[in-house]
Amino acid sequence: MLRIEQALVLADQVGIPYCKGFALVMAAWIYLYLGQAEIAGRHLDELSELATEHGFKFLQAQALGL
Repeated sequence: MLRIEQALVLADQVGIPYCKGFALVMAAWIYLYLGQAEIAGRHLDELSELATEHGFKFLQAQALGL
């Protein structure tokens, strides 16, 4: 789980919103797989905000579909 959080930090540092969104999707999938729905939900909430702000329809769908 440390690697997941490191990936999210790196995605922030890159500064490309779509990269951050993709990292949030992957983090949510992994946390759901591990049975940690609360943490996944926090990542999905952040993803939803980011996707809405930037008009990323595919990522919006991911945020709502997971």
